[in-house]
Amino acid sequence: MRVLALKIFFSVVASNLLMAQEIIGTAIINGERIQIFDNKTWKFTNNSEGSFNEDCDVIKYQVHFCNSFGWNKVENPVAPINAQYDVDGRTYSMFIVEPMGTADGVSREVMAGVALDYAAAAADVDVSEIPQHFVREGRVNGYDYLSVSYSAGVSGMEFTFINNIFVMETVTVQAAIYTIGTAVSDSLEENNTKLVKAIDFR
Repeated sequence: MRVLALKIFFSVVASNLLMAQEIIGTAIINGERIQIFDNKTWKFTNNSEGSFNEDCDVIKYQVHFCNSFGWNKVENPVAPINAQYDVDGRTYSMFIVEPMGTADGVSREVMAGVALDYAAAAADVDVSEIPQHFVREGRVNGYDYLSVSYSAGVSGMEFTFINNIFVMETVTVQAAIYTIGTAVSDSLEENNTKLVKAIDFR
């Protein structure tokens, strides 16, 4: 009886410790979703418990976007954009996914520079003339990323971008959100938070 009581006690303690752990990521192992905790443990979970479901859009190379907020998918986006979504008619999100990563020497900082170079080319100005609003590091769903925000004129209109750059071992993802205007609004920040939280690398 004493052994049974100890087993129950340790089961309750272990279960309480597991619930107090912070989830730092998710992964798919043999087709089953797991949650990864900050103390280097993990457990199997089903899709209803996790952040993601099977209705997520596959962007490219096992990158998924779980669009639970109903942004409208734009058909046939212009290359190199792999997927694009209309948020509200003035704000759009887009994904550029490329088959290169840290194994190739790519870094988030290098990709931020590339993004600024492309913005300058589209605006037909020197990169030093592109107004930068911020550069900041973040972590979401267990993945580190770098956000760089800037404004640029394209075809006579001003746009403000927040470009979130994820660099994995063999894949680089630019998940950007942009809107008409020259300022980083609260709405743009809120939509950017939705964007990065809805990205899954399966």
